[in-house]
Amino acid sequence: MTNVAIVDFDKTLISKDSIVTMIKGEQLYVYPSIVLLGIALMLFRYVLPRKLQIPLRTRLKFLILTKLHVRNSDNKIIEKYSEKLKSSLNEPLVRHLLKEYRQVYIFSSSWQPFVEKFIRMWTAQESWQVYGTELDELSYFKIRWYTQKLDGLTTLNINSFDLFTDSFDDKPLMCKADNVFLVHNQVWKKL
Repeated sequence: MTNVAIVDFDKTLISKDSIVTMIKGEQLYVYPSIVLLGIALMLFRYVLPRKLQIPLRTRLKFLILTKLHVRNSDNKIIEKYSEKLKSSLNEPLVRHLLKEYRQVYIFSSSWQPFVEKFIRMWTAQESWQVYGTELDELSYFKIRWYTQKLDGLTTLNINSFDLFTDSFDDKPLMCKADNVFLVHNQVWKKL
């Protein structure tokens, strides 16, 4: 094992998909553009190679996050869903990471400010760094999904790491990891 762990957020560090939870809670499914892109993504998810899904996923994530960003005055959305998703925290995995790893990075396609707030609130780990999807005042947008997560290895100068994920959407990271652990519910198994 290495001293560094990279952990996916949705369905790994927490048992739910945070963006889907926010879409439902904030009723973003009433926006036709979000619905149409969501349906297209569901239809093409298993037909198109992941690389060809990137533009569709990027557009959908941008629309969702811009709606959330506008509603997030005084960080109310972030606070609300950090509280709401607390019970989905994978506490056994958090304990394992604290015990076995010197440094933990959260690589996620979820909204970075939300993931950072959630990590600080419920794990009390100031040293854990988050590399997630960014949206800054609607002028800067960078999604972190599939191959875009590889940018984090360079940006953060990570050469050796163990990966904890729920999905083969992280295959580019899996190919670079020293060890890969597939997480399902609160159990992880080495691949």
